[in-house]
Amino acid sequence: MAACWLLFPLLMCLVCLGCGLLLDVVSGTRMPRPLLLPAGLALVVVLAQLAVSNSVTVSLALPLVLVATVAGLVLGRAWRLRPGAGFGWAAAASVGVFAVYAAPIVLSGQATFAGYIKLDDTATWLALTDHALAHGSSLSHLPASTYGATLHSYLSTGYPLGSFLPLGLGHKLTGQDIAWLFQPYMAFMAAMLALTLYWLASRALGSRAFAALCAFAAAQAATLYGYSLWGGVKEVAAAWLVAITAALAIDAALEARMGRALLPVAVAFAAGLSALSIGGAVWLSPALFGALVVAVHMQRREVPVRQALVFVPAAAVLAAPAIAAARTFLHPAAGTLTSDTELGNLRQPLKVSQVLGIWPAPDFRGPTVHPSVTTILLAVLCVLAAAAVYVAISRESWELPLFVLATGLACVLVVTVGSPWVDGKAYATASPAFVLAAMVGAGFLFVRRGWAWRGLGGALALVLLGGVLWSNALAYRNVDLAPRKQLGELEQIGKRFAGQGPALMNDYEPYGARHFLRSLDAESASELRVHVIPMRDGTQVPKGSSADLDRFAPSTLMGYRTIVLHRAPSESRPPAPYSLVWRGRYWDVWQRPATPQRAVVADLPLGSGLEPGDVPGCASVQKLAREVPAGGELAAAPRVAPVEVQFTDAHVPPGWFIDPAHAGALEPVGAGAVNGRAIVPRDTTYGIWLGGTFKSGLRVFVDGKPVASARGVLEWEPFVRVGQVRLSAGTVHQVRIVYDAPSLLHAGSGGFESGFGPLVLSDESGREPVTFLPPARARSLCGRYLDWVEALGPKVRTR
Repeated sequence: MAACWLLFPLLMCLVCLGCGLLLDVVSGTRMPRPLLLPAGLALVVVLAQLAVSNSVTVSLALPLVLVATVAGLVLGRAWRLRPGAGFGWAAAASVGVFAVYAAPIVLSGQATFAGYIKLDDTATWLALTDHALAHGSSLSHLPASTYGATLHSYLSTGYPLGSFLPLGLGHKLTGQDIAWLFQPYMAFMAAMLALTLYWLASRALGSRAFAALCAFAAAQAATLYGYSLWGGVKEVAAAWLVAITAALAIDAALEARMGRALLPVAVAFAAGLSALSIGGAVWLSPALFGALVVAVHMQRREVPVRQALVFVPAAAVLAAPAIAAARTFLHPAAGTLTSDTELGNLRQPLKVSQVLGIWPAPDFRGPTVHPSVTTILLAVLCVLAAAAVYVAISRESWELPLFVLATGLACVLVVTVGSPWVDGKAYATASPAFVLAAMVGAGFLFVRRGWAWRGLGGALALVLLGGVLWSNALAYRNVDLAPRKQLGELEQIGKRFAGQGPALMNDYEPYGARHFLRSLDAESASELRVHVIPMRDGTQVPKGSSADLDRFAPSTLMGYRTIVLHRAPSESRPPAPYSLVWRGRYWDVWQRPATPQRAVVADLPLGSGLEPGDVPGCASVQKLAREVPAGGELAAAPRVAPVEVQFTDAHVPPGWFIDPAHAGALEPVGAGAVNGRAIVPRDTTYGIWLGGTFKSGLRVFVDGKPVASARGVLEWEPFVRVGQVRLSAGTVHQVRIVYDAPSLLHAGSGGFESGFGPLVLSDESGREPVTFLPPARARSLCGRYLDWVEALGPKVRTR
């Protein structure tokens, strides 16, 4: 937590300060101090993009940025830097926004990320970041794995990498995995957005304190904040880049900057193209054109022409990698970007009103919780925003109106031709501009003379801020946090078994296959992959699904040296040649010898549903024994049947529902408790396994004693272990599950509940080893509860 949420942002501040000062020195100008760090971050993007655009220079990305940082700190005499007027308020707004974006993660107590199971795009962003800082956009080093297939599907289209590059540099600076830096990185970009918005607001208002309040509200506009909680790194980057480009452009126009003094604007524009591809010009160009119009209005006509003649070639050189990749990216993506039916991960097209930045809903993809109140808030926002733009123009205070009108025009252009999926991104990107304008409108009232005006302006500002915070509080309660401990085990496995692939994952865990296990050349049976991984019936596992190992033929599994298996009481054991080499709380790692020493000639898979095994018929066992070749033998995997807790006769709280297909599967509605019973076959310790998803707190009691508790369990897989208990055979044990109500104190405790259960008790006294026996003794397996029986070929002698 400290490395990710303290060290990382502090290092990024230092790097951005150095790069911002370098821009000051090279351009021969003095940027407004609040824009120093946001402009410095833009330079980081540009320098890193230039380095990774060629596989020969990719290793220079971090050294290049560090040299720029040191040069800026030395040449810019950072030790003599004075904060300047209003620095405290600017810093307060920036830190406040960072805290709001950090809250869902930091208050959970774990360094993790948001959006788990809601959207798996973050797994792809991690893969792209991993590869970009190692090989750039080169496709020549891609392994035959899910990781490689994912990268090929993106990099072959020239997908823009600019928004991910500072994240990769942060990994190199801190040594932390980028998965744990992902959310801090978005919070840092939001803080840079807040600094930029503060400058824009302060130019319109005389009160720096009120400008900070405006920036604090606008940088967390509800739609943008909602996107940040499901991996919307490009949307947050776009909002910051649009704002910093507009701010630097209007500053250059008003100050009549010429020649190299336009370098900061060119850098911001190039960073925007690096992050958004050439299509980002739609977002950035209106602000540049508006700045030229203002320059014509304020100066002699030839000055803007000379400014354009300097800016265009400078920006073209700095954005050369993005321009070169534009044709490759835009052509194959055209359908996704413009189709009227392309929703992406949206349930339905977003409402146009969501661009205004207030949307009190648990999920921004759904309706608001109070439509009438929302309508009133949005009406007030529109009136204040329009008034702010009008007043600012009448005073010839061009910074705010240029930003708002240019962003609004860009949003209209994108929405006119874009798909509903792209429209949603546009609303998120543009939303801070409208919240900022409305807050400044309230500020104009606040700074007028007279307590009545001050009271009215302050009240309206608090109403708008309350609407934004209300919206984000609902999103905070509904966030889907990734299971840090579970993914941390995958990170550990990836490091411990690096190079010992290829590996197979039969469960759908995109963060494993696309990121944490990339060093094992892992393939997921239900993901993008290079090899076909058919099940016994010839079909393949659908995307987003998992399949028990018994559904795959041993010959399919044997193609993988390592199998990473999610622990579950119903999961089958891998074939006999595999041995358990590592066990965690959530995952097992099985391996066969690098050179297989014996083949599985035929097999008899057993078990289905919650049962990992079954008792085979003697005829089936003897038939399999006849298929054993000379020198071979039979192998059988003994199992102990798990015990499912039955809730059929239990009293169910109002609104709760018991799934008739599984007496132990529950669908809760709000807080409540449910009682069940279980009888175990022998005296031993049993693991307590719970299926499904539950977001609020859950506690399990057995015979009146608390034995397990968990919170915020979001699973791609069917089961998670929540505790253990020692039980006696022959006794009816009373089991009680208590489920808590959602709470604002716990991030992710509310929102959609898909139900949990069944509750299963699994014998943890230790699995019996695989039994090997000659075919003549096949009848000894009759009547035994087994996972599978296999016919093995003779051992192959190796030197």
